[in-house]
Amino acid sequence: MKSQAAVENIVLYALVFAAILIAMIIIYNGYPVKWCSSNQKLASGFTQFKILDFILTGSNAANPNQFYIVLQPKTNFAANLTSIQIYENGNQCGSASIPPNTTLSTTNMTVLTLGGNLTSQCQQPNGGCYTTSLQISYNLNGVQLSDNGVLNGIYEGMQASFVQLPWYSTNYSNGNSWSYLTEENNEPIGSFQGQCPATPPAFSNNFSIVNSSSTYLIWTIPPGCSNTNVLTGNGFNSTYCNQTLVQNNDVPYLAHGWIFSQVYVSSIFANHTLYLGGEGTYNNSGNLEPNYICVNDNFYFYVNNQLAYLGGTSGALNQSLYRTCIGCSLSDGWCIPPVAISNTTAFKFNQQNQIAVLLEDYCNGGGVKIFNMFFA
Repeated sequence: MKSQAAVENIVLYALVFAAILIAMIIIYNGYPVKWCSSNQKLASGFTQFKILDFILTGSNAANPNQFYIVLQPKTNFAANLTSIQIYENGNQCGSASIPPNTTLSTTNMTVLTLGGNLTSQCQQPNGGCYTTSLQISYNLNGVQLSDNGVLNGIYEGMQASFVQLPWYSTNYSNGNSWSYLTEENNEPIGSFQGQCPATPPAFSNNFSIVNSSSTYLIWTIPPGCSNTNVLTGNGFNSTYCNQTLVQNNDVPYLAHGWIFSQVYVSSIFANHTLYLGGEGTYNNSGNLEPNYICVNDNFYFYVNNQLAYLGGTSGALNQSLYRTCIGCSLSDGWCIPPVAISNTTAFKFNQQNQIAVLLEDYCNGGGVKIFNMFFA
């Protein structure tokens, strides 16, 4: 009897141990053990998609309680993405906002950045560890499928959607007076130091930091006006780098200078557009449109030495040049729309980008307020 009882106890203990082991396996698979590193993120378990980047922002971040996923298919198929959902400890943490009929395909190497808000069950301050399950659902040839994996990392304190260095300006002071511009009379519109199109100069000690975004840079040159009948409101097609205007003495007064900055944007935000904007508000038939740039006379916007946009008083009215901008009295009401700087092929995510703006004046001085940057 005693030996039988001993055997029964051993069998009972073995069954209990097996039950505990099975429960641990189920818990581990359902709720992976947290893994944390301050300098490394890990995406694992996905078979159909590459997770190129991801981020979960902390509850005390500047952009709190958000998540973004950068993904790309790694197998040869074209599928309609239907949902992206994040789970932690069995709770749904969030669902990405997906545009209708979003298609992923390896034939054109589709890369998408999608994101959404984190629910209250999945919010932690910056630095807290997370291990979340990510479910990517898609429709392939009429069949609904999903790819599941795990994201490990820490909640990050994104202080901004981009990192921008201060603005610098050219400094043509002669010891007695300050000037952001220098006279370059009898040169083509859009030129600098005899070259048209202009090339941004290399950064040097001749540049001075602009201390505040509220600073309005004002210059008093050139001391006269070129032929405004020819240069104003007729469009850059007839004025930009037009040497004939110089030969006809239509540009006897001209001044140029530069302002520079650098900006870094994570590829997390590659599906957003970064703009340079200003303090102007354009009254578009009663519809007030903000972030217009007050301009006097022409501004040329370069991204990594590539011309991205040109606008100003030489532009065509109601195309690249507008009037009646509220807040642009120092620029005689002239304004141009915000400039999309990240849409150009020269802009590079995950690295510093040089933003250079050529300031051009052909009539009695002017000014500019330092630009702001924003996402849309």
